[in-house]
Amino acid sequence: MFRLSTRSITKPGQVTFAFKNIGHVLHDFKINGKKTPLLQPGKTAKLVVTFKKKGRYPYVCSVFGHAAAGMKGVFTVR
Repeated sequence: MFRLSTRSITKPGQVTFAFKNIGHVLHDFKINGKKTPLLQPGKTAKLVVTFKKKGRYPYVCSVFGHAAAGMKGVFTVR
């Protein structure tokens, strides 16, 4: 599962998501048309995303079956 430090921002703007794969298989993070490369266990990546308007933005691990297993959520721009 993903553990975001925050699940929302108060206005549109730029957000830097930082990730460390603490699992035992490859993972990535996809949101608003952008995604990290596949991360090996123990590796880290940053993803900078600019949200231009208010809304709810779904995020997932795009590895087959991972979203269905719960690696998904919603990030909110207020």
